[in-house]
Amino acid sequence: MTSDVRPPQPLLYDAFISYSHAKDKPVASAIQSVIQKLGKPWYRRRMLRIFRDDTSLAATPELWPTLEKVLDQSRFILVLASPEFARSKWCGMEVAHWLKHKSLDTFLIAVTDGELKWDEAAGDFVWDEKTPLPAVFRGHWKNEPKWIDFRSWREAPNASDPKFVDAAADLAAAVHGLPKEDLLSQEVRQQKRALRLAWSAAASLTILAAGAGWQWYEAEAAKRAAIASEKVAVAERDRAEKNLALARGAADDLVFKIAQGLREVQGMRVESVRKILETAQSVMDELVRSAPDDPRLLRSRAAMFSEFAVTYMATGDLPRAREAAEQSVAISRGVLTKAPNEEGAEDALRFGLTRLAHVKFRAGDITGALAAYRESLDLAKKLANAAPNDIDRRRQVSVGLSHVGDTLMRIGDRKGALPYYEEALGITREIAAKRPDDTEAQRDLSVAIEKIGDLQARVGEIAAALELYEEALVIGRKLAERDRTNMQDQRYLGISMEKIADLRSRSGDRAGALAAYAECLQIRREMVALDPENAGWQSELAVAYGKLSDARMEAGEKAGGLEAHRAALDIRRKLVARDPGNAGWQQALALTLQRRGDYTKDAGDTDAALAAYEESLAIMRALSARDPDNHDLLTDVSVNLNKIGNMRIAAGDVDVGLAMLEDSLAIRRRLVAFDSSNVDWQYSLGASLDYIGNVRMTREDVSGALAAYEESLAIFRRLVATEGRNVRWRYAAALAMSRTGDALVARKDLGEAIKRYAESLAGFQQLSKLDASGTIFIRDIALTAEKLGDQQALAGGKSDALAAFEESAVHFRKLADGDPDERLWRVRLVIILAKLSEVAERPRAIAALREGLAIMEALQAAGRLPLAQERWPDLFRSYLDRWLAENTVSP
Repeated sequence: MTSDVRPPQPLLYDAFISYSHAKDKPVASAIQSVIQKLGKPWYRRRMLRIFRDDTSLAATPELWPTLEKVLDQSRFILVLASPEFARSKWCGMEVAHWLKHKSLDTFLIAVTDGELKWDEAAGDFVWDEKTPLPAVFRGHWKNEPKWIDFRSWREAPNASDPKFVDAAADLAAAVHGLPKEDLLSQEVRQQKRALRLAWSAAASLTILAAGAGWQWYEAEAAKRAAIASEKVAVAERDRAEKNLALARGAADDLVFKIAQGLREVQGMRVESVRKILETAQSVMDELVRSAPDDPRLLRSRAAMFSEFAVTYMATGDLPRAREAAEQSVAISRGVLTKAPNEEGAEDALRFGLTRLAHVKFRAGDITGALAAYRESLDLAKKLANAAPNDIDRRRQVSVGLSHVGDTLMRIGDRKGALPYYEEALGITREIAAKRPDDTEAQRDLSVAIEKIGDLQARVGEIAAALELYEEALVIGRKLAERDRTNMQDQRYLGISMEKIADLRSRSGDRAGALAAYAECLQIRREMVALDPENAGWQSELAVAYGKLSDARMEAGEKAGGLEAHRAALDIRRKLVARDPGNAGWQQALALTLQRRGDYTKDAGDTDAALAAYEESLAIMRALSARDPDNHDLLTDVSVNLNKIGNMRIAAGDVDVGLAMLEDSLAIRRRLVAFDSSNVDWQYSLGASLDYIGNVRMTREDVSGALAAYEESLAIFRRLVATEGRNVRWRYAAALAMSRTGDALVARKDLGEAIKRYAESLAGFQQLSKLDASGTIFIRDIALTAEKLGDQQALAGGKSDALAAFEESAVHFRKLADGDPDERLWRVRLVIILAKLSEVAERPRAIAALREGLAIMEALQAAGRLPLAQERWPDLFRSYLDRWLAENTVSP
């Protein structure tokens, strides 16, 4: 059969697995796992790249064009034949597409169910109800094709079963183009070579170093004998220098391969990594001893330590990572001191300083990281100024600026970070304009724009942040549409959509947020469909489901929200089941369970909520016990302790609940003690103190509550002083002032309470001016003004109290008008009007009572007046009658 002529496509996949999702997902996954790993070297993730669609095409037919393209980009197709496969419309489409455009030589068949028989006379398969192939296959083969029987593993596939591996090896061998025996023997050899490769590489270095060192020594001896034979000396020296250069190049290549390859090994013990790297180091040291003043060899040694730092950091061994990075910098400084004009010496120091800064940042030494980043940036600028037309040098400056900006953001210095980000953006715009077709330059521009957007979002400038994100999105869309097979650009597009959705949600644009989250989800679903085994993409898909779930719940779409949440939780559990030792997957599962607790709590299912929180806490505590210095885990543990503690308190188990809140507080004190510049940790500490203050107030521990509230207020005031535009911090400070006022009232210190309430009210009023919608802080203003009026009235300040009650009434009216069905706000307004009548002059008092009476009569007529307030209309009438009858009597 002649295939259609189609434009050549890059072959990105070695094989495409076509199968029925109804029953063959497990066996398809197991076959894929074996095929792509057979014969795999230790340093590679997979030997072959296999595509297996793990989505439901019936639910998302828009994926077909993508799958069609993937079929064109695959070398082989492997069909899992079964009656379900034969009946599947989508499997039939995949097979038909392949038959139309590809060769029969690239067809592989694995039977999982049914009967596949060959009719020699007809020269075709026997076609009946048990045939596991679709009818589109009829008449395509002249001779019986080879097929592999997987029927005994359909119900319980086992990728570690030697017989299963042997069967899968038949398929893998065809894709590799090797005899099966060769492939299986190669697999055994690869397993035995895994760590031996590192040691043999080190041994090779030893031989190279010894040879080069000896020849260097011989050359020096020859040089000393120059009087006897100058020509011989020169020749010997040249030969030695050539061999030293060869040894240096080989050493660089092998050391870097070892350091970088070890980062790819899953589950290797840290001690094994250390021994291998120390062996490589000893060989490099021996080579340096043979030529101690060779600047290029010293630079190679510095680069070696820099690579070691990254490898140690990948294993979590931060002390050794820091030591290696510091050695790299020290060597580069020494080279620069001895040979200031040595080519590449300043660049090596710049690079080493950046690596050292990365390690220090990871270890929590933010001050040290900032100093190293700044020194690296200074060198980048110096090198760029010396080569003004070198665009790559300009890019290094922009990267250095971003590093400094990121570090300043880490310590909460957003004002200080902004000029660094703006300068970086200016450079990336310049480079992008000069290189409009350079995807890296365009991507850099998008990232630089988003960094300033991130900063604006952190300080509450939502409109400005959204504008920047939208600009970055335009670039991201162009890059993603330019090459839909570039998964990095697709991933960045998904991240951009996620950020825009987050901000739309924060700004109250629920419809816009839902649309953006849905697009983000679709992008990630398509990515996962292309590579279902990519755990990182699966994790990001779970994030998208989780955020879509939140958005749907906020929009009142409870059923859709729970459906998305269950999808996220299902992915998280599968990732953990696939790799139980992966702490990142465990932590993500714990956070998703925490969200499940939030949902079920809001739905009133306290038992389910408590179960979810406690499962989450158990996972986080186990992870934290294994990694006690992991601050993210400590933060997660403290959040769960607060959630469970508050639920225990609400259920009446106050002692247990308060103990959990205090455990959380202790964790947050520890975090702030570790890094007092971390503003997020400071905020969390203030929030914990607020929780504990509330519980102490309910237990009438006024002194303890006041101490907690005042410490919380001091923290929030310090945060506001560092960044006055941060709405979240300003709100927390205003609320803490109000809480402190409550405790002062309980202590009967009315004067100080009035001061705190007045300060709190002013804070909420200022925040309201920043809110374009004018709705966010209404409730806080109404309640705080009422508290202030109560204390001013008790202190005898009737005019001040009247002003406060008037302010409260204005905002309770707004709440009532904004939600006509919410009777709570109407009842609260009635209470304020009653209080107002007690401190107002006769005309205003009468007007207030009439307004309150009208509200209650309307609620009563509608049958919505609460039982507890059923006598209020009569009371208001009596008060009003007395005011109307006498000028001097107050109700």
